[in-house]
Amino acid sequence: MTTAEGNAKLDFIKTCGNFCIVNPSKNQMLSLKSCSKKELEKFEYVLDKYKKWLRRNLMQYFIATLLMLLVIGMGVSSCNSKKAHEAQKTAIETSSVESSIPEFPGLTDMVGIDYSVKSLLDSTVAYLKTKSEYKDLYTDKKFVIYYIGADCPYAQAFISAIDPLTTDSTYTEKYNFYPQSASGMKKFASMEDAQADIDFSNTCQEFCIVNPKTNQVFSINGIGDKEAEKIPDILKQLLDW
Repeated sequence: MTTAEGNAKLDFIKTCGNFCIVNPSKNQMLSLKSCSKKELEKFEYVLDKYKKWLRRNLMQYFIATLLMLLVIGMGVSSCNSKKAHEAQKTAIETSSVESSIPEFPGLTDMVGIDYSVKSLLDSTVAYLKTKSEYKDLYTDKKFVIYYIGADCPYAQAFISAIDPLTTDSTYTEKYNFYPQSASGMKKFASMEDAQADIDFSNTCQEFCIVNPKTNQVFSINGIGDKEAEKIPDILKQLLDW
């Protein structure tokens, strides 16, 4: 123990006297210099007053805490109610929007066909409608994009399967057919246009059907003999999409 610590201990002992109660939160001390009967009776009286004061303050603290929790609870409830109302409003608005978009029909007998249905980004749609090579295809009909040429990635059976459909009125009333060269370079007016074209190509994959009314794309990744054989049936199932 250092000299400073020893002196501090002696000061505390002197201040405490023969008996003391220390309140650390206020650094205050209630002490008795002697332990005579008279002093003890006085101390008992003071202690009783302290107990009553403590109980009164604890009750006030408890009531204040309860009121504070009540106010916080009301605020949280109001906030949650507002959020729930906004969420409900959003759900209703979303439901209204979705109900106006025709639901994609369930396709049958598609086991082993790697297909997907995706919605196009607004920026991609704007590019397709105004600047792309497909802009004239944005009509009431859906349009079918597929590849032709020496670099065509399809199985040979694909052309044999799709060619008859391009002159069949059952299909031409609902679809525009767009055979696209599998090779060649494209030029773009801006980086934004180039990115939109890339986004669409990634969505279209190797074969796709675009629905201009819903801005959705049905696509197939990989056209082998099985997929080529299935193309007519897929187009038939999607006639009323």
